[in-house]
Amino acid sequence: MKVSEFMKPVQILPPDAPVQEAAAVIKETGVNLVAVGSEDQLRGVVTPRDITVSAVADPCKVEVMPLEEIATPVMAFCNENQELEQVLVAMRTHQQTRLLVQNGEGRVVGAITLEDILQACPLSESVVN
Repeated sequence: MKVSEFMKPVQILPPDAPVQEAAAVIKETGVNLVAVGSEDQLRGVVTPRDITVSAVADPCKVEVMPLEEIATPVMAFCNENQELEQVLVAMRTHQQTRLLVQNGEGRVVGAITLEDILQACPLSESVVN
């Protein structure tokens, strides 16, 4: 099974976009990840947890806080043509539960999470019973 079959689209926002814009994108799309940068040059990712922590830590500044201030650097990518097993190894190696997906040209085309992979893998009958 290939990554491209199970990945979700990911929105890429510029580094100077406000945190509130990322929160709105996450709410609208249901994808718990926003990439920060451009298709060719990513600076990091922002998750709902990043947004929550920044809002609680500095509630007065959150309305104008740019994403680049709270983005987590990207530790690893996977390729849309990789097998899911390879992605699981990368997730374990880099201690990540989600990876950005690149195409053959190195452009970000989506994201895949551990949850996506678990949903893709059928459980054997012995596990279900």
